[in-house]
Amino acid sequence: MRPQNRFLEFRLLPYRLKISDRRIFQHWIWILMMACLASQTGASDMLDEDLNVEPAHDNSALTTLRFAMDGGYSRWLYSPDSISSGFKNFLGRLTTGFAGSAEADFFFLPRGGVGLQSIWYLSNATAEGIKFRDKDALTHDLREHADFFYVGPEFLARQRLSQHTVLIAGFGVGYMHFSQTELNDGVTYRLASKNYGLVASLSGDYLLHRYLALGISGRFVFSNFRDYTVNGVPVHIRDVYNQYMWDNVPMERLELVAGLRFML
Repeated sequence: MRPQNRFLEFRLLPYRLKISDRRIFQHWIWILMMACLASQTGASDMLDEDLNVEPAHDNSALTTLRFAMDGGYSRWLYSPDSISSGFKNFLGRLTTGFAGSAEADFFFLPRGGVGLQSIWYLSNATAEGIKFRDKDALTHDLREHADFFYVGPEFLARQRLSQHTVLIAGFGVGYMHFSQTELNDGVTYRLASKNYGLVASLSGDYLLHRYLALGISGRFVFSNFRDYTVNGVPVHIRDVYNQYMWDNVPMERLELVAGLRFML
């Protein structure tokens, strides 16, 4: 038995992680690895001379504190089936958007440390004359805004690959909040939910100076929710006949971001 509310019905369509989504993730990992390898080719004359005299793989010469600020691309891996092509294109615009993050790390060991990470994602989409399914007779004018917010601790491992390149891997668990606002034919729906989230990341830092670096990061954010509110009304997802499809709403995201790193 499906929810009677039209807004809830199309939001809880069966989810399928497509092969193309997995390939995008693989491509991003390869791009990140190639960027790290390419950065080892040599040091520019503009780089700090102190870096050139340090051993290429000496982690102990790296600073203890690291602060990172990034911005870039994020994709929400939400791919419902049995919807019209127009609505699918609309969701495609809604599920891609800007991702930003801020991070503060403390390396109490030459190759390991802990940090605090904050991630946010914003997207907007508008469309007119959209059918949710091809067989529907009614069309809808839609305007939607979605945002994610995550904050939590992380565990870090780092390895200096060359005089100017450092590879950092991280894994964290924290608080995830999701909200979505839809204007559907003049009627506003506000969906909100919260749950824990998992984050796995891989970053490559290129040292311009002992205390300054450029960085690129790829990360996977995993979460889902079963309880949420629509216009303040609590909803719990239950479907006895289709539990394997309807037991949660996926919040997984892939992100590729770049920015500055400050070391102390």
